[in-house]
Amino acid sequence: MTTFQYLFTPLQIGNVTVDNRIVVMPHTTLLSTDHLIGDRHVAYYEERAKGGAGLVFTEMTCVSPEGRISPGCTGMYAVEHEQAWKRIVDFIHTETNAKVALQLGHECVQPGLPCGNSENLALGQPGERVVEHVKVLVKEHGHAGGACADQAARLKRLVA
Repeated sequence: MTTFQYLFTPLQIGNVTVDNRIVVMPHTTLLSTDHLIGDRHVAYYEERAKGGAGLVFTEMTCVSPEGRISPGCTGMYAVEHEQAWKRIVDFIHTETNAKVALQLGHECVQPGLPCGNSENLALGQPGERVVEHVKVLVKEHGHAGGACADQAARLKRLVA
């Protein structure tokens, strides 16, 4: 047996079967404008999917405008975002066998980062997780997760 005997075998994750165990991990590209996917994003993810990976993770995608880490972060909280991500997901599912996992996130749940962009949501010290704030985050992640499911991104990873 070789060290990599399982690398090219299918992997079952919930109800999704990934063709192999090669995974493109998330990379922060900061290519978006107003949290929208553009042609450079499409080209970026198309090239990664064409490489034969079974699963392609996207970069962290913000669940609300307040959740961005920088202006270059992508979003998944408006219809325009859903349509833009659909371009990438449709290409990957049509042209390759790869599955897509959209990594959802909010800067206030990133360890060690201040919650500067979400001061209107945070109570107390910036970055402090309080019940009201967490409820908003859960709701935003749920909405974005539903949008992912609607756009056929079959796996989602919540950054928490």
